Amino acid sequence: MTDGNFPTTVDFNEVDDTVLEYLLFRGFTRSFRSVAADSRSDRTRGFDADKVAVELVELVEDNDLEGYSGLWAFLEARFFSHLDASLTVTVTDLRARLDKLFLVQAIKAGRR
Repeated sequence: MTDGNFPTTVDFNEVDDTVLEYLLFRGFTRSFRSVAADSRSDRTRGFDADKVAVELVELVEDNDLEGYSGLWAFLEARFFSHLDASLTVTVTDLRARLDKLFLVQAIKAGRR
């Protein structure tokens, strides 16, 4: 890992490539296809905050409560719970604003 904190996209790509190479070497083709598909749909988006933010907004705009809640729970468990206490207010505020946006989008779409 390059900076000692969180792994980078490069770190993940190297590990993914190594795992995929191992699976092919061992002849685990179904596992290879499954891991390759999972890494393409990786929820962390390689720690690209812009991509994660876009996905959150898209889930809200699509009124996908299950997807939105699931992604938020994942982010909470994986990232937000490890933040400094001074940033907790910011995360809470972001969640409240996204929840309000979700409600507005649902009302606009005629859902309750």
